[in-house]
Amino acid sequence: MESGYDREDEVERQRGDGLEGDEDLVSVYSAPDEFLALSVKALLEEAGIEAEVRSCQIPWYDGIAKMMRPAWGEVVVLARDRDRSMELVDAFLSRQSTTGEPSIEE
Repeated sequence: MESGYDREDEVERQRGDGLEGDEDLVSVYSAPDEFLALSVKALLEEAGIEAEVRSCQIPWYDGIAKMMRPAWGEVVVLARDRDRSMELVDAFLSRQSTTGEPSIEE
């Protein structure tokens, strides 16, 4: 019996949802909430890196998905931008942990 779910179709759908190119998308940040996901996305875009936020939440289920997966969602970039993105995210998170406040300044 077929489930109707095709992983290859899902990968193609994700590729076509905003980021252009034939490259794979890679996750550079697993966000605990929407605010931090959007902050990291803004940081990356400010640095000239295309990024997308992918929520793992299920609309109308008020956080039930977080019980199954502890992250709110993730920020993804094209594979070619992974290393630079990780550097920026790491710097952002280290500044946040030392000051206690989010910062997207370089």
